[in-house]
Amino acid sequence: MPGIEVLEKPKGLEKGNRAVLKVPLLPFFKVRWEALHVDYQEGKFFVDRQVSGPFAEFEHRHEFSDDGDGSLLKDEIRFRFFMDPISKYFVFLLLRMQFSLRHKTTASELQTSRHFVDCTLE
Repeated sequence: MPGIEVLEKPKGLEKGNRAVLKVPLLPFFKVRWEALHVDYQEGKFFVDRQVSGPFAEFEHRHEFSDDGDGSLLKDEIRFRFFMDPISKYFVFLLLRMQFSLRHKTTASELQTSRHFVDCTLE
């Protein structure tokens, strides 16, 4: 992803693996983000949770399924950012843009078409 630096790549998707990134929080300001894989089922999903980083709380479930003609990638994110609930809507818009780009990049890497399904905020 543009602006994201991978400092430590996880060895796999299994529970216990971790990723360490430097992510842009604001233009010209990056923060270290460490995520630990906390749940995993081969070929179905994995879940990572922020250990340290810009959020007060962040959990991301990556789910994979067969949709008949190919694969479906579904991202579920639970987060709390500082100054919540005021910041919730601003952060949601940023995450929505980031994941739209992520799905486009994934489709390009897999040489397939991209269908981004809009996300909602609870």
